[in-house]
Amino acid sequence: MPVSDTSGDLWATLMSIGDQMEARQKREQAAKKAAEAKAARKAPRTIARYLTVAGSSLGREELAVDVVYASGTGWITATCACCGASERTDTGGLIYDTPEQEQARVDEALPSARPWAQAHAETCRALPAAPTA
Repeated sequence: MPVSDTSGDLWATLMSIGDQMEARQKREQAAKKAAEAKAARKAPRTIARYLTVAGSSLGREELAVDVVYASGTGWITATCACCGASERTDTGGLIYDTPEQEQARVDEALPSARPWAQAHAETCRALPAAPTA
């Protein structure tokens, strides 16, 4: 009984299985990276932060007006963490914009979104309500 023929076939089969598993792992990793990149593009991102009067007085950086862009909506939103006031600016973004076109629209709309955020932060003395039990 030729032992070498059987062991050679077995070895080739094991190598083939190993190659298939490695290829599958690479595909799964690539798919995971692509999904993470897509999620990162869709996640809202903070563009600017203006410290409010209350935040400055108390030395608390979280008491600020945050200017945030959300790719999913195409809006730049400035929201005060103290009093909850907010202002939205439409970037005119389209769902099929490339990342470069989207960034150009954000850059174009940002100068009209910043003045409200800065003016509000310069005057807001409110403190967020304490959580109730």
